[in-house]
Formats: sequence, structure tokens, C-alpha cells
Amino acid sequence: MLELNLENYKRYLSPTSVTFSPGLTVISGENGAGKTSLTEAILHALFGPAQGHTSQSDGTTQTYRLGLRLEAQGMKLEVQVRGNQHQVHVDGHSQVAFGTNTVRAARQVVEQYLGGLRRKQFERVYFALQGETQALVTLTPGQRKTLMEDVLQLDTVKDAVSIQKATVDDRVSDVQAGVAATVHLAALCEVGDRLDGLFTELRRTTSTNTRHQALGFYLQAFVQAREQFGERLAGLRLQRETAESAVADATVALQTCSTQYQQLEGQDRAFHERQKAFTDADLAVGVKRAEAEEISRGVQREADALAKAQAAEPEARLHDQAVANVERLNKELLAYIAQHSAVMRLQDVEKEIEKQTEKLAELAQLEVERAGQQAELHLAREDAGRYLADPHPAKASLLSQAEEQLESQRIEHQEALDTLSAEGPKTCKICGNLLTIEQQRQRRTQVEQWFSTEYAKSLQQFIDQRSELQIEHQRWKTAKRSADDRLARAQKQDTDGLVREGQQKNLRQLQLTARQTRDSRLAECIGLQVTFPFNLIREPQLRRLLLESKEEVIRYRSASLAFTQLGGLEERLQNEKARLQAALDKMAELETVRSGIIYDTVAHVEVQTQLGVVAQQKETAAEHGRAVQSTFERIDGQVSVSETRASGLQDSFDKLQETISILQREEQLFRHLCDFQSHFFDANTREVMKRATALIRKATANAIYTLELEGDGRLYYRDQQFQRHFAARLSGGEQALAGLCIRLALAERAQTVATNGRVKFLILDEVLGSLDDERRRQVQKIFDTVLAAGTFECIVMITHLDEVKNNWAAHRLEVLKNRATNTSSVSRLTPIVP
Repeated sequence: MLELNLENYKRYLSPTSVTFSPGLTVISGENGAGKTSLTEAILHALFGPAQGHTSQSDGTTQTYRLGLRLEAQGMKLEVQVRGNQHQVHVDGHSQVAFGTNTVRAARQVVEQYLGGLRRKQFERVYFALQGETQALVTLTPGQRKTLMEDVLQLDTVKDAVSIQKATVDDRVSDVQAGVAATVHLAALCEVGDRLDGLFTELRRTTSTNTRHQALGFYLQAFVQAREQFGERLAGLRLQRETAESAVADATVALQTCSTQYQQLEGQDRAFHERQKAFTDADLAVGVKRAEAEEISRGVQREADALAKAQAAEPEARLHDQAVANVERLNKELLAYIAQHSAVMRLQDVEKEIEKQTEKLAELAQLEVERAGQQAELHLAREDAGRYLADPHPAKASLLSQAEEQLESQRIEHQEALDTLSAEGPKTCKICGNLLTIEQQRQRRTQVEQWFSTEYAKSLQQFIDQRSELQIEHQRWKTAKRSADDRLARAQKQDTDGLVREGQQKNLRQLQLTARQTRDSRLAECIGLQVTFPFNLIREPQLRRLLLESKEEVIRYRSASLAFTQLGGLEERLQNEKARLQAALDKMAELETVRSGIIYDTVAHVEVQTQLGVVAQQKETAAEHGRAVQSTFERIDGQVSVSETRASGLQDSFDKLQETISILQREEQLFRHLCDFQSHFFDANTREVMKRATALIRKATANAIYTLELEGDGRLYYRDQQFQRHFAARLSGGEQALAGLCIRLALAERAQTVATNGRVKFLILDEVLGSLDDERRRQVQKIFDTVLAAGTFECIVMITHLDEVKNNWAAHRLEVLKNRATNTSSVSRLTPIVP
């Protein structure tokens, strides 16, 4: 059972139903009619749309619909498609209901009933496309083997082999990583010089046997390295015991030295206390003596300062006089500077007045010049006013009107002349009577005379008048430009005169302001008591006198300061003498205390000498203790590190052995899978080639006796003489026939090896293109043989060949293309009965 329904799908705009009856069905139609769209619709319904393909019909927005009914695993499978919504029923029970994005859910259900075949696998088994059958002969051996493995559904076994190969590679990587870890640990332990080289040899191995041989050598060398490290660890442990004993001896020696040192240290401390008391008393006496000496020197300084102050009185008087002179000269200098500044400002104003007076003198004739300029401007404006309106365009217009009237007269006379010159009777335009020949001649003579006299004279007059008018106009333009230039010059002179008038006015105002300023400056000089003529060079003399007075102030300043301190110096001298007597009394008291302290310097030195010896012994013992402790700690650390590394060596060795054991198991499983793949492929290809041989013998009457396939995919055939040849030697038609037989045998075998999911139809799309008529008749025999075997109930042949459509015994469907609407439809033709 195989039934397909389409609507709005590609070219099939209208609802279309196609039922494939048991036996052979031929679908015919011209190229591009939409035959292959039927097979694409079947795959679309089962697995969803192919990537990059458009399913919607052109010219409509309606959702496309598909329906497919077929039998799989003895169950009736029905799939409905509405755009991206799918629905699946199995034996009438709903498995997937219509809903948004139900393509994946529908595909998963469908694949369960197709034996888990995905789109590509299903297409490889049940669809033979154009060019694929002959390719079974023309492909390279490797490509041919891959194609046959795909059709026989060996992908699961191939995937298992690939996965297991990847697993083995991963385990090899794990082993190499484990070996690298052991090499690294051995390098840290400074053992196993051969391990690095053996590891390099291991990485270079490419086969299982050489790899395991290299692993054996490496493990043996690693065990030797580990034993070598164990011997080194035992030696370190013995060294640690010796160092530990030395640490205990050094500790006892250090304790003995410490006890003796503490006893001597107590005696030294007592001597130090008495020494400190004596030293403190002696220091106090010395400090007090130094203080008394310092006070004594202070008494002498105060006495000297007092005598100096008493002798400085005359110079102090001179200092006071010099200060008074400085104050007086400062006042005189400031007053002079103010007077000088006022006089200079007055002189500046007088100079400005002189400059303004000179400029006003230069502008004295301005009023006379302005009168002449204004008169010239008035005359220039009158002259320019005569040229405001140009009379010549009006004259030219009147002349043009007269010329147009003359041209109208010329046209009328020319028309009259043309009329009089024409044949036939003539009518007077004024009275309407016919003109005689004599009247026509007279009138023609009058018209011709007008052209030669009046018209020529008037035309020449107009030419002369226009020439005179142009000359007159040019003269008028020249006179107008001259008047305009005169007006521009007069206006510029008037503008310049206005500017100079403004300047004159400003100068008079500035002069008035300057005179007022001069009066205020003069009043200022009178207020400052300036006498004229004023001495402008007195300032340097005042500054010299002021500088000399300041130098005298500086020269006598120390004497003045000393004299002002006379009363204080007498009081300080008395105070310093009282402090000196108190210091002498305190020093006598401290000397009495110092004489009462007893301190034996010799005994103290002897104790300090013994203390130094014992301290040296104690330091030596401590240094020795630290050395033996450091040695112990170093050796103990080495033992700890070595024990950790020994443990790491053992752990890494155990892990490496475990990883090697896992690798061996995975390699064994990989060999079993490879053997199974080879056996499965060889066993099934033998059956395929056996069936293909039976089909081609029947089709060629034993001309091709056998077809043979090597394990590497190379294809041979034997002729009637049982001579073996490469399949490439077959003709194009024979290659296509052999490929079709192998493809049909593959499909039958794929059905045989499938444990579930079998379907009973086979679709062949344009597989007859390279066959002649005789070969095509042989192909029909092959189809009859395949159908008789019962593996397939329905074979669908898609072809554009009319010979197949009209002569093959089969059910017939024809795909028709409407060129006007660019749509397709399916028509069922009458079956041809054998």
C-alpha cells in the first residue's frame, strides 16, 4: 500500500491524489513537469522538508498539504503535513497531533517504524536516483565500497568501528600521558636515564605489536629506576638517624654553656650597677662643674657687654641725628616727586594744545573749499539729471512699427504679384469683377513699379534712420557716462569735505577740553607750591643726601642698640653672679656623694673576661646546634620529598599498568569489530553480487556471465568464455545495466538484512537514460524477476521516455504541465497488460 496526496506543494497547486498499485508503475512526463516532486513529497512527508528547498506553490499563500499512507513493519502508517505542522497515525491510533513545530516529533515516530533509518539512509535503500545506478560501475573502488555500505545499512557497524577506533586512540593518548607522567617523576627523582629515550621510541610506534613491545621495555626500565630510587631513599633515612643523634648532643652542650653564662652574667650585672652609680655621680659632678664654668663665662660676657654699652653713648647720639635726617629728606623727596609729576603733566597738556592749534591752522581754508564743492555737486546733479531717461528706445520702437507696416505692404504686393502671374482668370479684390488681360498687365506693372521705386526708397530710408539712431544713442551714452563720472567725483569731494568738517569740529572740542585740563593742572601745581621756573634735576641730589643719611643710620645702629640695653645688662650681671655661687655649692655636694661609692674595676674586668669566653663557647655550641639541626632538617626534608616521590612513582606505575590493561581490552574489542565489519560486508556483498549476476545473466542471455566484487571495492565481470575483465571495459549501456542489477540486488539485500522497518516499495528515478531500446526491454525482464521474488510489492519507475510509457507492461501515470499556469497534475492512463 502506497498512496500520496498533494495540495499547494511546488507545482501541484490543486489537490492531487496518487495511488501506487502493486507491481510496476511507470510515471512519465516531459522534463520539468514535476515527476521528481512526487518522490520529494514522499521524503518530505516522512522526514520533513529538505534543507534549502521551497515547498510552497508559486502564486498562492495557502498552506501546502501532504498526505502519505504506507505499510511498514506490517502496520499502516499515515502521515499528514500542513506547512510546519505534522500528524502521525499508526494503525489508526494518533501518535503525533497537529501543532506548531511538530516536525521533529513526527520524524522520531516515523523513524521508529522505518527501522531507525534516517533520511539519507532511507533514500539510499529505497530510492535510486538518476546517474546513481551507473555510478556503481564508474565510481572508484573506495567510493563504490562506501556507497554499497550505505545501502546495506552498515553505517551503524562503521560508526561503532570509528567510535572504537577513537576510543583506542584516546586510550593510547592516556597511556602516553601516563608514561609522560612517569618520565617526569623519574626526572624529578634523578633516576631512569633511559626512560626519556624509551618514551620517544614508544611515541614513534605505529602498530599495536611494536607499541606493546616498547611498553614492555619501558616498564622494565621504570622498575629498575624505581628500585634505584628505593636504595637512595634507604641511604637518606640512615643519614637522617645520624643527624638526629648529633642534634641531641649539641642540645646538651648548649644547655651547659647557657647555665655557666647565666651565673657570670649575674655577677657582671652587679658590677655594672655599682659602676653605673659611680659613673652617674661622676657625671653629675662633671655636668655641674661644666655648668659653673659656663655661668662664669656668662658673667664675664655680661661684664664686657656692660662696659661696651657705656662706651657707645656718643655714637648712639649720632644715630638718632641720622634717623631724623632720613625722615626729613624722605618728606622732601616725596614732595619734590609730586611737584615734578604735576609739572610734567602740565607740560604734556601744553604740547597737545600746540599740536591741535597747528592742525586747526591747516583747516583754516575749509569753509571756502566747502562752498566750491557744494556748487560743483549742484551743477553735476543738474547735468546728470538730463540723462535719467533714454529717449532712443521709444524712437527705435516707432521705427520698428514703420518697418513692420512696410513689410506688410510688401507681403500684400507680393501676394498680388503672385496672383497676377498665375494662369487663369483673375478677380478684382475691391469690386469682385473679372479682370481683363490688359487690366492684369497694368496692375502687375504697377506692383512691380512699387517694388522698384517706393519700396526700395522706403527700405533705404529705414536703414539710414536706424544707423543715425544708433550713432545718436552711442553719443548719448558717452555724454551720460561723462555726467555720471562728474557727479561721482563731486560726491566724493563732498564726502571728503564732510569728513574734514567733522575733524575740524573734533579738534576744536579737543582743544577746548585740553585748555580746561591745562587750567586744572596749573591749579594743581599752585596747590603743591611749585615755583617757576621749576628745577627738574633736583631729585638726584635729594636721593644722594638720603642715601648718605641711611648709611650713617646703618653705621651707628649697633652702638645705638648697645646703649639702649645698658639698664638690662646691669641687672643680668647680678643674676649671673648669684647663679654661679649656687652651682659651686651643688658641685661640692655631689663630690661628697661620689667619694662614698666603692667599685672594684679589676674584679669587674676579670668577670667580663670570663663572661666573654663563656659567651663565645655558647655561640659556638649554638652555631654547631643550628648546623646539625639544619643538616637534620635538610636530610629529613629530602627523606620526606623522596618518600612522596617514591609513593608517586608507585602510584603512577600502578595507574600506568591499569591504563595499559584498559588499552589492551579496547584494542581487542576494536579487532573484533573490524573482523565483524569485514565479515558482514563480505558476506552480504557475495549475496548481492550473486543476485546481480542472476539478474544480468537473464537480461544479457549470459553475455555477461558473472559480476565479481573484491573486498577493496574493485568490480570485475566475466564473459561467456569466463575471461575476467575490469568492469570499466563495459560499454556505457552495459555499465548502466550492470549498475541497475547491482542496485536492485543491493535493495533486496538491504531488505533481507533489516530486522524491522521494511517497506515494500522501490522508486527508480530516470535510470534508463543511457540504455538503448534493447537494453530497456531487458530491464523490464529484470523488474519482473525482482517483483516475482516478493521482496518488493511495488516498483515505481520515473522516466521521460515515451517508448517506456507506451510499450512497457505496467500501471501508467502521466504528469502533465500547464504552461499557462505553470502548474502540474497527474493523470492515470490505462495499464498495459503483458
